[in-house]
Amino acid sequence: MSVTESAQFFLAPIAGYEDEVRRIFRATLIVGKPMSSNLINFDLYESMCLDWYLIHEPANAAVVLDENHCVLGYALVCLETERYEKWLKAKAYKVARKNFIALLLGRMSKVDRQFYSRRFLDSFTVALSRSKADIHSEPHAHLNIVPGSRTGGTALTLLEHIDTVCRKSGSNSWVGEVNAVGNKRSKALVRVVGQVIDSKKNRTASHFAGTEVNRLTVRRTLA
Repeated sequence: MSVTESAQFFLAPIAGYEDEVRRIFRATLIVGKPMSSNLINFDLYESMCLDWYLIHEPANAAVVLDENHCVLGYALVCLETERYEKWLKAKAYKVARKNFIALLLGRMSKVDRQFYSRRFLDSFTVALSRSKADIHSEPHAHLNIVPGSRTGGTALTLLEHIDTVCRKSGSNSWVGEVNAVGNKRSKALVRVVGQVIDSKKNRTASHFAGTEVNRLTVRRTLA
């Protein structure tokens, strides 16, 4: 396995670490914390959020490891944006259909209804915001780090990976979304990542975290 060292952190290809990526995704679902209860059809929801990057564009994804080769976080990058949008619509339809059937059959709990109804509204808001900002054609990335390891070095190692992937593809920018409690992270994001081009309330995270959470859309321009 080819591993690139950066200080005490190591960047590695995603292959072989897919289960760790899924574990971290679940453990940090609500502003760095897991859901307090299991959700119906969550496997389909998780698949919708992760499978494109793990299955269709794995060469663009990476994990960051510590000196013991424990996974501290991951970066997922999408360059094939048009194909991704078509794939995502099909996946979202499948999740919505399964949940609608579960709702009709009375199988959805109150928490299930609270999560998926808010997530649907959040998804609509994200799609509308991306359309207005005209960023559908730009590469996008997801970066996630386990709580307790969100140091500058860990984040910078993953940011460097995303930058490298996008540069090699010929892109001079990429976009991403970050959850922030209030506006605490806005200035740091501008300083470290790039320009905050949109901010909207994250209904799902706000409800389950019990505090106001904003979804910040960031564009990083590459020199």
